[in-house]
Amino acid sequence: MTPLGRIGQVVATTSLGAIGAIHLLWASGASWPAPNRKRLARQVIGSDEMPSAGACLVVGGGMLAGSAIVAGAGGTRTLAIAARVAAALAFLLRGAMDGARVTALLGRPGPHRRFVALDRRIYRPLCLITGAAIALAVRGDRRS
Repeated sequence: MTPLGRIGQVVATTSLGAIGAIHLLWASGASWPAPNRKRLARQVIGSDEMPSAGACLVVGGGMLAGSAIVAGAGGTRTLAIAARVAAALAFLLRGAMDGARVTALLGRPGPHRRFVALDRRIYRPLCLITGAAIALAVRGDRRS
């Protein structure tokens, strides 16, 4: 793997692992980093109620699996490479879309203003960085 690909891999696996761990924390009922679940919901999904523990588990598990795949699980198998490319595209697409559009696509009501502000400052840039890092890892892996 190229040095730039390795940097992308480290950034992406760290980001995906952290996102996964946070979702598992939320599945347990925790409200971190907000003082309560209602404020957390407003900040992270734009409504007054958090998704179910099961939904948080699915997202958390998916992010941790994605982290493992970007880290190299599956090697150079076609399916593993396709999963890495799909993850890069998904994160880049999410980063390109504003929070109101995302919540509408998910069939949710218009998002709380706190979510919109955090989406603009934190969530969208994080998605773009993560998507670009995955893409760098994929490209760096193909060049080695």
